[in-house]
Amino acid sequence: NGEEEILYNGELSNVQAIQNASNAYVYGFEFGLEAFLSDNFSILSNLTLTEGMEEDENGNDTPARHVPPTFGDFHLIWRNQRLKTDLFLNYNGQISFNDLAISEINKSYIYAKDADGNPYSPSWYTLNLRSQYQIANPLKITFAIENITNQRYRPYSSGIAATGINFVLGLSFRF
Repeated sequence: NGEEEILYNGELSNVQAIQNASNAYVYGFEFGLEAFLSDNFSILSNLTLTEGMEEDENGNDTPARHVPPTFGDFHLIWRNQRLKTDLFLNYNGQISFNDLAISEINKSYIYAKDADGNPYSPSWYTLNLRSQYQIANPLKITFAIENITNQRYRPYSSGIAATGINFVLGLSFRF
C-alpha cells in the first residue's frame, strides 16, 4: 500500500521490492567468421554487439540493466593429425558511466572509477594459448595458458575479479 515500513511479527521492517521495468528493449547483432587458410591453418572469430533501454518510473528511456558490452574472441588455429594449437584473444568493450544503468551506478563498489571518480566498466582482453595432443586414439592431453599477459579484469556486472595468469593441464580418455 505504498508504505515504506511494515510491522511484521512484532518487528518494524523496511519494505523492499525488486521490480522490473514496465518496458525494455534489447537488440543486437552477432557476427562470426571461420576461414580456412590452408589444410593446417584457420581463423575463427565472433563479435557480439548488444544495446538495451528500459523505461523508468517517469516513462523515460534509460540504459537497461545487465546488457553486456561488446564482446568477442579471435582465434588463430593450427592443426595436423595429432596436434591442435589455438592462440586466442577474448575481449570485452567498455561501458561508460553515462551508459550504465541507474541501478548499476548505485553499485559503485563493483566497478572501476573513471577520471571524474564515476563508476564504469572498463574494456579488457585476455591472450590465451591452448594445445591438444592426441597421444593415442583414446588418449588426449590438453595444456593451456590463460590470461598470458596477467590482466586484472572483472566481467561486466560480476563484481568479482577474474584470475590472473592460469595454467591448465588435462588428460582425457575416451572409451
